[in-house]
Amino acid sequence: MSCTEKEMFEAMDSRKVVRVTCVDGQVLTGLCWAYSAVTNQEDFDIPEATLEVGSTSLLQSEIEKIEYVD
Repeated sequence: MSCTEKEMFEAMDSRKVVRVTCVDGQVLTGLCWAYSAVTNQEDFDIPEATLEVGSTSLLQSEIEKIEYVD
């Protein structure tokens, strides 16, 4: 199960610290920025949405889930 583009943007818009679990088991924590599939296709020829957590950029297909850190 991967997250949706909508979930990625909701996490960014919340301005809360998130915990992102990747399909490979990697876990990243921090504030995030989301970029749409349309923007990525036009600007970088990447056909899917991405999420930046700290200095790490993840493809939507690499993300298992996004949770808010309390």
